[in-house]
Amino acid sequence: IGPVVALCLDPSEDMVASIGEDGLIKLYDVSTFDATAMVKTNQSFGNAACFLQDAAQDSLLAISDASNGTIYIYSTTSLQPVQTVSLHSKPVTALAYNSQHKCCVSADEQGILEVWDCTTGS
Repeated sequence: IGPVVALCLDPSEDMVASIGEDGLIKLYDVSTFDATAMVKTNQSFGNAACFLQDAAQDSLLAISDASNGTIYIYSTTSLQPVQTVSLHSKPVTALAYNSQHKCCVSADEQGILEVWDCTTGS
């Protein structure tokens, strides 16, 4: 209902996620333009999000918090949180996934870059 703060496309280009300022996460099927899943959370999300894969090749969605350095990891199957990553002291402004190395690069407001393992969050 509120403004969209982040939008990301999964690596296979089959699914899009929109993240609302109001804590709403919506998943869309690209080929049909249909919303396939939606969940209202109590989180205040920032403007960084990306799709990831865990060790079992399950699709995950990483979303930054608006007020601190926390990154929330959601399952795209259940849209339930599965992990919280706390590597930054300031809000995260960018997230990028490297599928070859199963890692994510995150950057925060201070310009700090972190490279972390998507399977463990470390």
